[in-house]
Amino acid sequence: IAVTVVAAAFAAIHSQYQAPALAGVFVSGLLFGWLRVVTGGILAPMAAHALMNGWVFVNDWQAIGAA
Repeated sequence: IAVTVVAAAFAAIHSQYQAPALAGVFVSGLLFGWLRVVTGGILAPMAAHALMNGWVFVNDWQAIGAA
């Protein structure tokens, strides 16, 4: 339950996105929370968040270059 509540809060603080993207942010929050529970630390969820941010950055950069 706690992971779900925190994932919802994680999505809420990413309010710059529209509803479909917020669903993805919520699912990402669930993944990050699951990683926290499974590993017992914050390094894995931090690394996953950094990788996701990097992936989004590269995709956005490529979209700008293609425009």
